[in-house]
Amino acid sequence: MPVIAEASVEQIRRLLELFPSSAIKTEWPGVKGEKKDGACEIIAGTGDRDRVGRFVISNFSHCRQHVLLMQQLTADADPLAVFPAPELLGIAPTEKSFYLSVVPYTTYLLSPMEECHVDVLWPLRVERRDRVVAISTIVLERDPKNYSGRPCIKAIRNFDEKKVPMQLASLGFLPLDINMGVKALWESKFMDAFRVSYKKTTSVATEVMDEEAGLRDTAPEVYEQITSKPLLNTSFKPAEESEVNLGPFLINATQGRIGFTSYTDELGDVDALVDAVLAANQ
Repeated sequence: MPVIAEASVEQIRRLLELFPSSAIKTEWPGVKGEKKDGACEIIAGTGDRDRVGRFVISNFSHCRQHVLLMQQLTADADPLAVFPAPELLGIAPTEKSFYLSVVPYTTYLLSPMEECHVDVLWPLRVERRDRVVAISTIVLERDPKNYSGRPCIKAIRNFDEKKVPMQLASLGFLPLDINMGVKALWESKFMDAFRVSYKKTTSVATEVMDEEAGLRDTAPEVYEQITSKPLLNTSFKPAEESEVNLGPFLINATQGRIGFTSYTDELGDVDALVDAVLAANQ
């Protein structure tokens, strides 16, 4: 694990701050009582990089993340080729492979005014299921203060994550259409949507419910019309009786993208949702 072994204290601190405080303080109970940034600073200063690496692998599913579901059309294509400098961190017993990519940032600091370049460690996870590849990336911190110990007015990421699907397509990976799976879970009352974007014949339409009420249960006639259309960016939340404990999440079913915008308490909940979508998409 040369990337993490050679990482600076600041790089490790930034990496740990991508994870929820509860997971950090469960792994390192000695930092209980510290604020998150202080706890991460203390842990990074211990120099135990192997433990940090194991923590990243075992707690990846707690994090806010983006999931790309792709069909692999070219047998020898490598999805990691589109990410900056990825190195293998480890492989979990579930055959999921974990990587750390090094993402360059340009930061603009104050006191004194200065432009600096910072490398940020970005955790990735790749899982292969026959011809389907699931690529998960942890959502990087947007607050510029996270990228320097000094006052910072701006931090610019020198890597455009939005271009990744297009770059993957050039290698032979196509977005997996998961409309069937998403609509099956929606119909089964596993989840309901409160903001729906969908493709009409010559336009895109959006339905937004008041106070995040579920569209299927509140407006069944609209729901019936929408479920015959390809779904684009749609905000879902699990049913109250659902076994997964997730906050609202965003699915673009036509492009095979799922976004989780909040931390999760239970490690299996994010994976359970992805597994359920894929199982119902057959």
